[in-house]
Amino acid sequence: MEIFDNGRVESALLQLSELVKVGQVLYFTHHSHLCEITKKVCGNRAVIHEIPKRRKP
Repeated sequence: MEIFDNGRVESALLQLSELVKVGQVLYFTHHSHLCEITKKVCGNRAVIHEIPKRRKP
């Protein structure tokens, strides 16, 4: 989805949100704009976990 325009991302996320009816959906990304679109499209149906950045030793 990283190369999709926002309209395509929204459509793909709607499709993924339909899959939730039959199982768990996991989507990993490092693109924060996709998280924002997910919140907009899926609302409270989406749970977003952020992994903290690793500190350099």
